[in-house]
Amino acid sequence: MFSVFGGDQLRVLSSQHHRTGGIDDEHFGTLFDKGGELGQVGIKAGIEGGKVVVKERAIVVKEGDKVSAKAAGILSRLGINPMKIGINLVAAYDHGTIYDKKVLDVDVGKYSTQLSTAHIDALKLALELGIITTETSKILIAKAYQNAKALALAQDIITSETIGPILAKTESAATKLKSMIKEE
Repeated sequence: MFSVFGGDQLRVLSSQHHRTGGIDDEHFGTLFDKGGELGQVGIKAGIEGGKVVVKERAIVVKEGDKVSAKAAGILSRLGINPMKIGINLVAAYDHGTIYDKKVLDVDVGKYSTQLSTAHIDALKLALELGIITTETSKILIAKAYQNAKALALAQDIITSETIGPILAKTESAATKLKSMIKEE
C-alpha cells in the first residue's frame, strides 16, 4: 500500500530537490493547480516556505489494487517507488542442525490449507469427545439443547418449548383416530 503522510511528518520535496528529483519547473506548477496531478491521485498538498508539503494522510493505491500509470508517475516523482522485499534463504542453523533450502522452502498456500484442515479436524475431535473449550462450548451447548428438546418431544415431556409440537401431534392422532371410528 502506498501511503503518503501529511503535516510535519513528511516534507516531500524542497525547492532544491524538485529540480534534481525529476520534477522540472513546468511540471512543478501542475502538481498544485486545482485538479492538479497530486489532487487527481488523492494527495492534498501545498507549498509552504518554498517546500511541497503533504497536508494530510492519503492512501493513493490500496493494497492489492493495480497502480495506475498516473499514480505511478506521481509517486515516482515524489521518490516513492514500489519494491518487493524478501530473503533468499539458502540454509539455516539451529542447535547444531543445518537446514537446507529444500527444507526451508514452504508452499504458503499448501501450509495454510493444511493448517485450516488440522484446525477443523481438532474441532471435530473435541466436539466428539465433549471437550469444552472456547471454540467448542457454544456448539456443545447448542447440541445439548437440541438433544434435550428431541428427548422431551419423543417422551411427550411438556415444557414451554415442547407444548406446541406435542399438542399438534396429539391433535393429529386424535383426528386420525376419529376418522377410523365409524359413526353409528
